[in-house]
Amino acid sequence: MKVASNLPVRWPWTATTVTLYFADGKFFVPVSRRMPTNDDLPRAVLKALLVGPSAGSGLKNPIPPGVAIRSFKLGGGVAQVDLSAAMLIDHGETHAETAIIETMTALPGVTSVSLSVEGKSVLESAKRVPLLYYASANGLVAVPVSVTDPHAALNEYLSGPPDPELTGLPPDVRLLTYQHDPVNGLLSLNFTYTPSLHALAMERSERMRTALLGLIAGLTEFPQVRAVQLDFEGHTRLGLGQCSDLLRTPQPRPLRHLESLGVELTVIGCAPDGAIALDSVLEALRPDTRLLVTTHASNVSGTLLPIGVLASIARERRTFYLVDASQTAGTIPIDLQETGIDILAFSGHKGLLGPTGTGGLYIRDGVALTPLMRGGTGSDSAHESQPEFLGMPTKAER
Repeated sequence: MKVASNLPVRWPWTATTVTLYFADGKFFVPVSRRMPTNDDLPRAVLKALLVGPSAGSGLKNPIPPGVAIRSFKLGGGVAQVDLSAAMLIDHGETHAETAIIETMTALPGVTSVSLSVEGKSVLESAKRVPLLYYASANGLVAVPVSVTDPHAALNEYLSGPPDPELTGLPPDVRLLTYQHDPVNGLLSLNFTYTPSLHALAMERSERMRTALLGLIAGLTEFPQVRAVQLDFEGHTRLGLGQCSDLLRTPQPRPLRHLESLGVELTVIGCAPDGAIALDSVLEALRPDTRLLVTTHASNVSGTLLPIGVLASIARERRTFYLVDASQTAGTIPIDLQETGIDILAFSGHKGLLGPTGTGGLYIRDGVALTPLMRGGTGSDSAHESQPEFLGMPTKAER
């Protein structure tokens, strides 16, 4: 590959996702950004925090305007920061120091912050304050809490959000069991499954999803918790595998849309590790089933599904089989001819190391699909109708 010398090159593996803590007027709002991975990353993250949120985001910077970094040094896990006098200006926002501590200690290798202004000490080796995350109309917000362990943080979370505009678990949801494995860091929780919980998931699915992600994010603030598994009296499990009617990730949305148009949809459950029982697949497939859809691998637990076996089952039942290989394409070999997969969708920016926003769709010869969109085909633009008579791949181009 040749790249023009005057163009900047940024490979995906040379960037790190960092979290900056800005404000919405009431609470902290975690904002993720991709920044170049190098030895200057901690200082660059602090500088980005001082610059403030992107224009048009609706967020505010808890740091006063005009603050500059006089010196920055990282050693022994302590970020020693000296800022200019503008840090002392009252600009109507509070918790500037907390925003700096939370942002810096979210970085690997930074355990505390020593802050000074014009050489005068303000904070000495201040450690991270645990945060609880709640769902809001605009995503997650973070609330500092005075707790020292994940169990206390969970109790604080279950007591309800500090503002009626925020959403956590419904107040009638109770904790049944709390189990923490200190060896692998897995925290397993079992809650009551209540009508209000089910209603929230069905009526405000995106808010439910954000609330559950916030719960997991708050518990993993503690270093002894590396993963969280949620169970609701056996009705649904979250965390490992994400097979749930409560946590609706974007992938099922096209299927749910088809369901609203009259297509019958059957969701097959999975084990906590993301595996599915073949008996469940056989039971779910009916004589009129048109399509079986699975992932190749879970993006949470990494569990691989036996796509070759599933393709054979689909053929025996005379139905098509679609595989989402976004997590495996380019990493794990997939023999399309041997497996007999009918349709394979994959992203280009993961295992294939391609640009963000790219992807591909394999359609086996003989599978007829109706285009969702129609437009220019590149290879044939002379006909005013979509040139389906030319065959693949032209008829599937847009």
